[in-house]
Amino acid sequence: MTKWWHVSWKRVAIALAIIFAVIWSIGKAVDLLEPWFLAQHYAREAARDDPRLAMVPLELSEKSLATLNGVHIGFHGFALQTPWTRISKQMQGKQYLAVLFENGAEVTFFDPPATPAEAKLLARDPQMVAILSAETVDSDYALTAASLTATPAQVGWLRTPKRNARALFLLETKSMMLRDSGQIYKLGLGEMRGFQTGNPMIAPYTVFLDLFDRSDRRYQIRISANAAGGPVLTQAQLNAV
Repeated sequence: MTKWWHVSWKRVAIALAIIFAVIWSIGKAVDLLEPWFLAQHYAREAARDDPRLAMVPLELSEKSLATLNGVHIGFHGFALQTPWTRISKQMQGKQYLAVLFENGAEVTFFDPPATPAEAKLLARDPQMVAILSAETVDSDYALTAASLTATPAQVGWLRTPKRNARALFLLETKSMMLRDSGQIYKLGLGEMRGFQTGNPMIAPYTVFLDLFDRSDRRYQIRISANAAGGPVLTQAQLNAV
């Protein structure tokens, strides 16, 4: 048996150096992997707190147009025709107009200029452009579309930190866009394009329209009904509004 005082201190020094090198390498590896750990953690937490983040816009199954014979209403240069003929009350503020009908329907317009052009602000930041892409920040419609199609599943170990950062930013934006009235649908309405949240035939019979014209001006409209009274319009009527 080799006595301890005959041990090669050179080999001991080499062994200790290797051990410390391994420990240092592990620490560095953890530092390198930290962006993936954080991204995965945030995505899991976000998906757990709000399962709606997994939802993406669908195509409308009903695309027909009904014939409307109701009154026209409008606000700040945007007008639409309704299926209803009797207005019971109107309420107008600086940034909204709410029109109530006798059958329980309510249409609320929100002032487009009161909605900030977030894409333009992001486009001024080269770092955000590099993360999100110039196409994504080209318009508020493009940014909204990218955000609503983002899901927690787009964050993963096999994606680069840049792609994970993009997905996380869009998920955060999406969480602020989501509403409580149900599924999201893609819309293409002549000169308008955008998104519809909710189904007019399913309780609580509320839909929210987030529309953009060809110049990227935004129009937001909520159409709701008295939940106890049932639906007040069909999808075909909504398509024609």
